[in-house]
Amino acid sequence: MQLFSCKVMRSMVVVSTATFSFGVILQLPSVLSWLQPQLSTAFFSYLGLLLMLLSPLILGISALIFSVPYVSHKLDSCQH
Repeated sequence: MQLFSCKVMRSMVVVSTATFSFGVILQLPSVLSWLQPQLSTAFFSYLGLLLMLLSPLILGISALIFSVPYVSHKLDSCQH
């Protein structure tokens, strides 16, 4: 398996999207609750915020790696 391939590039986008979506799902209980948040709700809220901040980082790092000339030349044959 090649380290830099079209499949890896697509999977990084999917991982970033899934991470962001899971972060939003973890944020929903604290956003929708009207009561004082409990410790478990606050923990999941902070974890969701961390995941939401981590997803653009994953996408940005993968974009930087795949924009290196050697790597982008290998990805010229990708079908978009």
